Amino acid sequence: MSTSKKVQMTDAQRAWFKEFEATTGGDAHGLEDFEDGHMSFAEAAQHSIACYRQEAHETACRLERELNPLIV
Repeated sequence: MSTSKKVQMTDAQRAWFKEFEATTGGDAHGLEDFEDGHMSFAEAAQHSIACYRQEAHETACRLERELNPLIV
């Protein structure tokens, strides 16, 4: 059983996560850990960006693989 205490998120922090999700069209993967007190805001935000960067890279690679046969 976790003894973590819910974090009080500032308006600016909430706005950052909302902007992240609106801009990327995806979930902020660190948000829940931040809210549950398992990560600081900085860690959660950086984790969210790292996950987005990895997902975007994987998507770009997949699209490139699908494109190559069409242009060769």
